Amino acid sequence: MTVSTPAAIGTILFALVGVYYAARVVVDRVWSDRVDAAAHLAMSVVMALSQTAWAGVIPVAAQICGFTALTLWYLWLILFEPDAASHGLAHHHGPRRLGYHAIMMGAMVWMAIAMVPLMPAAGSMSGSSGMAMSMAAPEHVQQHGAMAMTGGGPEGTALSIVLGVFFAAAAIVFLRTLVHDLVSGSAIARGGVLAALDGVARVAMAAGMAVAFLILMT
Repeated sequence: MTVSTPAAIGTILFALVGVYYAARVVVDRVWSDRVDAAAHLAMSVVMALSQTAWAGVIPVAAQICGFTALTLWYLWLILFEPDAASHGLAHHHGPRRLGYHAIMMGAMVWMAIAMVPLMPAAGSMSGSSGMAMSMAAPEHVQQHGAMAMTGGGPEGTALSIVLGVFFAAAAIVFLRTLVHDLVSGSAIARGGVLAALDGVARVAMAAGMAVAFLILMT
């Protein structure tokens, strides 16, 4: 199986981010922080696996249901508890940042939906659930080296481009903020090493999403 450079970069980025958020699930004490960390962990696992022959391990139906629920959770926080998921780092503090994460989880729903058109060609719809994709993804990865999904036709491609540009812009903004915080010392003052790691994870995740949507899904 040949894996493209963007796919390899995406796998590495999300694998590292997944390790960070797995640790956050363990060490965080506030319930909303743990749910938030678990959401990012689930996203990292799905994105890392999607670049490999293990892409079909997690059923598409589970991804759609799970990330839809997480999208609604972030929207609920925006409306009723905007200061809940902050863990003292301002990463998820306030409607704007929570809105960003709602969009991120919504993008994961779209990515899962975009997998569905691949299944009939691989013959995976016979027998079990039509959302299973247990055979389609690995075959597709073997042929293309990454998840080059084309679900939704031209409109779907346009949406993927819009999302890719959005996450690329977010990565640039987050990187600029991270560098500023590190140089000025404000990241250390706000939360020490944990704040710095949180900033790095935020940049890596946004960059990985931009790679996925702009390169692998178009």
